[in-house]
Amino acid sequence: MNDEHAAGPPSDRQRLHDDLTARIETLRRRKDSAEAEIATLWADCALDAVDAGSTRAAVAEARVRADETRGQLEQALAARRRLDDGTFGSCVSCGAPIDRERMLAVPHTELCVSCRRDHESRRAPARAAPPGR
Repeated sequence: MNDEHAAGPPSDRQRLHDDLTARIETLRRRKDSAEAEIATLWADCALDAVDAGSTRAAVAEARVRADETRGQLEQALAARRRLDDGTFGSCVSCGAPIDRERMLAVPHTELCVSCRRDHESRRAPARAAPPGR
């Protein structure tokens, strides 16, 4: 694949690389902070049931944040790898070019609009038939 086509002109590639690198650093800090919060919450856990219950709830919330951040970090790292290896800008599902504006707006995107729609429609829960049918 032509590198110019895959990620646009060199100025776009550099901007994307810089944006992704900054996002990766931010996400790593956010993930580390959430993981440290979990450790602190468990270390400060009191023995009474009320405190333990609220600590478990706070830990669960911190785990959700850490998991979401970890997923975003993985997406950003994958996008930067695609940028570095010249495959950035091509849909990972069908191989079609991804629109330049979409890549610049959502640099971690890996699917073209068509494949994204297909992916989302498959993930949407099936609607239940109305009662009596």
